[in-house]
Amino acid sequence: MSSNTSTSTQKVTPLGENNYNTWMPEMRAYLAEQKVWFIVSGEDLRPSDDAGAVAWRDKAAAAAGAIYRALEPGQRVHVVGIEMDPVKMWAKLAEVHLQKVSGARFNALDALLTVRKGADESLPSLIARVDSLHQELKALRPERYSIADLDDDLAAMSMLHSLGPEYAEFTSSLVRFNPSRSNVVQAF
Repeated sequence: MSSNTSTSTQKVTPLGENNYNTWMPEMRAYLAEQKVWFIVSGEDLRPSDDAGAVAWRDKAAAAAGAIYRALEPGQRVHVVGIEMDPVKMWAKLAEVHLQKVSGARFNALDALLTVRKGADESLPSLIARVDSLHQELKALRPERYSIADLDDDLAAMSMLHSLGPEYAEFTSSLVRFNPSRSNVVQAF
């Protein structure tokens, strides 16, 4: 990686609690620019020859350092003990931030369906915001997510949205767990 790593990683907005879906492609692009992305993705494995292994190790360490520096201090706890393994760091951050559960999808779908154009917002900006929210929702779907699963999520969301503000605490507690249709019906 280049000698201007610290200034370059500052261009990547550090990963916080709620920006994984924008941080991840920015960080991936940065790692690709530094020619270490294929190590992080697991595609470039450690070579068996000594010279190749040393060069690979140096690139892996540089990638791990770049990832670590692109985390807000509160996010660094997730990579304790794996700070020098960029493959494990990347996987752990995805695991933490892409919890593919109903509650996360509920919140993402709610954000997508309640978008409103700001007074000074341009239409291209609105479209970009909607596209970003849509990508976030798609990222939260499990691998085998079906139309039946979507129907279940929509029914649960509709039931929870039908409740007034006086049920906010109840709704919030359901969303934190698994707000599937059957769980919402049972809670009612």
